[in-house]
Formats: sequence, C-alpha cells, structure tokens
Amino acid sequence: MARYAIIEDKIVINVAESDTALESNWYICDDIINIGDLLVNGVVVPKYSREDYERMERDHRLVTEVDPIVSNPLRWADLSATEQLEMANYRTALLNISAQEGFPHNIVWPVKGEV
Repeated sequence: MARYAIIEDKIVINVAESDTALESNWYICDDIINIGDLLVNGVVVPKYSREDYERMERDHRLVTEVDPIVSNPLRWADLSATEQLEMANYRTALLNISAQEGFPHNIVWPVKGEV
C-alpha cells in the first residue's frame, strides 16, 4: 500500500493510502507527510521538521495547561506554595524537552505534578 498526497497551489490538501496508483494529481509521498506540507520540485516534503512539530506540541501544552494559570495572578494566588512549585517545575520541564538526549524522536513528556 502506498501513500499519496493531493496538491493544490503547492500545498498538500489531502492524504490517502491506496493499493493502486491514484489520478495524476496525486503524488506519492512518505508516511511523514501531512496536510499543509509542500510540493517542492515535484517532491512532497514536510513543511515543518520533526523538531518543529514537537516544539509545536510543547507550545500547545504550555498555552493550554500552564499559561492560563501562571499568567493569571488570581489563579496563581489560589495555588498553594507546593502547587506553584509543581507548576513552575512542569513549565521548566516542558521548555527543556529539546535538551533531552532523544529529542525529537524519543521524548519523555513531563507530567504535571510528577516533575
């Protein structure tokens, strides 16, 4: 089974797998290709590197789990000193994922309260 991407204005707009070749507007591609990736010189390539994707995941976790509490003085004040330290350690651990030895292919994601 091969993986194919359909391109519009040099951007991947859909990805599919098929046992047979698809129409000429579908390009064969690697398993790592996702919607939003690019067509460059007739080859489908990732728009972002694996490092970029992992940093985006880290940033998402910061924005959704940490920033709403850390950047809000009232919510921050509601935390005990222990909870504030746990949140600070969790934030630091997220920021340091790119320093892990296995980054970007083998990341141990921190868990809030266990760091």
